[in-house]
Amino acid sequence: RLMDTFKEVMRVLKPGGHFYHNDMLRPHSKVVTALYFTYLRMCLATTAWIFRSNQAALKCKKYFVEALELFYTADELTDLLTEVGYEDIAQQSRMGGMFGFHKAKKPE
Repeated sequence: RLMDTFKEVMRVLKPGGHFYHNDMLRPHSKVVTALYFTYLRMCLATTAWIFRSNQAALKCKKYFVEALELFYTADELTDLLTEVGYEDIAQQSRMGGMFGFHKAKKPE
């Protein structure tokens, strides 16, 4: 679970230490999400066709898209960090929420 990961990061940080997170996220907007996943599926299908991907690679492509659909939105990730106990949480989203940047601090 992701919460367990963030708890472990909190445990090993020095008091007052910062945690930085930069990752692909699930956009908050349903319209952006639909466009994003349509784009990803098309790009991955085209890449798979160009490189004549085998069945194992095609399963990885499917897993990648399905995993992204389960990711948090930037706001959900901020809520999770708050629940774990981080403070002074700052977040930024780019490209309609497809990418997120978080900075959080372990309490002193």
